[in-house]
Amino acid sequence: MEQLTGTADELSVLLDGVRVSATRWCRASVSPPWGIAVAALHRPVFWLPVRGGSWFETDTGGRFWAATGDVVVVTHGSAHRLRDDPASPIGPDDIHQRSTADDRTELLCGDASLGGARLPAVLPDVLHLPREHVRAGSLDAVLADRSPGSAAVVARTTEDLLLRAVRHHGPGVDTDPAVLAALRLIRAEPARAWTVTELAATAGMSRSVFAARFAASMGEPPMRYLTRYRMTRAAAHLRGGDLPLRTIARLTGYDSEAALSRAFRRSYGVPPSAYRTRPSG
Repeated sequence: MEQLTGTADELSVLLDGVRVSATRWCRASVSPPWGIAVAALHRPVFWLPVRGGSWFETDTGGRFWAATGDVVVVTHGSAHRLRDDPASPIGPDDIHQRSTADDRTELLCGDASLGGARLPAVLPDVLHLPREHVRAGSLDAVLADRSPGSAAVVARTTEDLLLRAVRHHGPGVDTDPAVLAALRLIRAEPARAWTVTELAATAGMSRSVFAARFAASMGEPPMRYLTRYRMTRAAAHLRGGDLPLRTIARLTGYDSEAALSRAFRRSYGVPPSAYRTRPSG
């Protein structure tokens, strides 16, 4: 029998625990000249030109053309701008246009909540996925569907777009071997009482140096990442089966149901019992 899966690659380790929990999508139909400015949102933002294209600009000075069918992901939700022409002014109400003109541009725009997770800091600020790597034709149909469970389908479709964009740029992601080694240890034993000192020792470096490198790669300190990863695993157990809460607590490093419940409520805003019965998406 041929084995089709094996040890997780570097990018899979970096993205472990990243899951889209909720989304917001809208459609903009704009006539030239037009310009749209988006303030920082601190969560992934998506743009998909579905008719015409757009110049895309960031505060760091980058500018590129996104053609019909492309996907642009503002990975960490930083401020950005879109225009039909580099010289077009920003119109404060342009994003609210519903133009029907023949020369209009239509854009799908969305943002995603990661359920308390965050994307690694080492990912580029902007990911541009060319249309040949996109199954975006299905997104329009998914967004138009209002049948039961549609919110969950939209979340999964958005997650697919996000992961495709990250994978497309994966070879260019600068991964830190010491951080990756620590992530693999945490993934293998999330219930273990890890300390920064212990993780640093496995990497052969001081506590302070390891903590700084971890934060630079992941955008948060090691212990905060550990807690968030445990909560992500707890959420997956709650949604994916009927394990008793005491078992989930043991699997995620908590010595009691009460301790897990307190940590889970801080992360998700609801107790585990409510999260388990809440509609997904």
